[in-house]
Amino acid sequence: MTYFDIATPAASTEESTISYSFESESNSVSDSDSNS
Repeated sequence: MTYFDIATPAASTEESTISYSFESESNSVSDSDSNS
């Protein structure tokens, strides 16, 4: 998913931002899980 996003960042700047946000959220969840 990330690779595709990077492969075509100009294709959808908005989508890129959403993907980035999702990644950030995922990271947060992962951190919480690790803590638990």
